[in-house]
Amino acid sequence: LVAPTWYVHLASLWAIADSAVLDAARAASRERMKRELAAFLTELAAAGTVVLVFDDLHWADASTVDAMAYLCTRTAAGPVFFVAAYRPAEMSLTRHPFIRARHELTRRGLCHEISIAPLDRAAIGRYLALVFPGHDFPDELSACLYARTEGNPFFLVELVRDLRARQSISPDGERWCLAASISSLDTT
Repeated sequence: LVAPTWYVHLASLWAIADSAVLDAARAASRERMKRELAAFLTELAAAGTVVLVFDDLHWADASTVDAMAYLCTRTAAGPVFFVAAYRPAEMSLTRHPFIRARHELTRRGLCHEISIAPLDRAAIGRYLALVFPGHDFPDELSACLYARTEGNPFFLVELVRDLRARQSISPDGERWCLAASISSLDTT
């Protein structure tokens, strides 16, 4: 009822018997689709908080950024939150359209940026303790992982996942241990 154009695009076409609805949806402008999506999110927010997550926004196209910026300005009355994760360096290198949108949304008080600092060696040690409780890793492992990932959380998780998949980190009874030397991890 609130977003018929979106309904037509998202519902199975066999479920829509009314050809007038189909024709109207096919002819809908981008502006109409944005208005309907904003109305839908506002209606949805009346039932509870809505959180939309845009991961890897640095890969989003201009239309996605345009729609997101539009929705941020049209759904401010209800509990609708947008979370966008992106790599600032990649945004800058490509002159991404979100840079302008972020500036405008920040100016209007609709965008609050939270920068995530790289993990330090102590944080990497705490991460290892959480993922591998009771581990028996040497203290140098945190330093090695820090050197390889520069504290980037995503790279850290992927590297640890790879070490585990290659059984360089493996369980030994009830404890986790390092099955390779630290120096061999530097070259893998």
